[in-house]
Amino acid sequence: MKNLRKTYFTWVNRVMGDDTMIVSSHSSNEVLKRFYLDPKLSAVIAKGALEIKIFG
Repeated sequence: MKNLRKTYFTWVNRVMGDDTMIVSSHSSNEVLKRFYLDPKLSAVIAKGALEIKIFG
C-alpha cells in the first residue's frame, strides 16, 4: 500500500504540481516531497504519459 500511495501522489504531483498538497491534505509540499514522492518514478511516469496510448 505504501508504494501504491507513492505512485499515486507522484503521478498527481506530475500533473498538479504544488497543488498536490490540496488533494493530499498535507500541511506542506516539503512533507509530500520527503515522504510521498518518488523521484525515480517521476521519469517513468513522464515516459509512460508520452508512449502509452489507450484509445489510439
